[in-house]
Amino acid sequence: MGKMNNLEKKYKLIFLLGFSVLFCLAFFKVHIKIQTIMLGYEIGRLKEEEYHLLKKRSSLTMALAQLTTKDSLSSLIQE
Repeated sequence: MGKMNNLEKKYKLIFLLGFSVLFCLAFFKVHIKIQTIMLGYEIGRLKEEEYHLLKKRSSLTMALAQLTTKDSLSSLIQE
């Protein structure tokens, strides 16, 4: 009986260690999934910000082109 009890304790310990390792791996997988999703949202937000900044740059470039035309500059000099 003493040997069987010892053997049962070893199996329980191995089972608990295996379960703990599996639990840690599952927790790590969930953590990685959440981080990936959060990173995806951040990329989406940054892409939208990039779009708005490019649009603003385009309009500013057009405004600068209008201000620096020959006619626009000559009218400023004549005043």
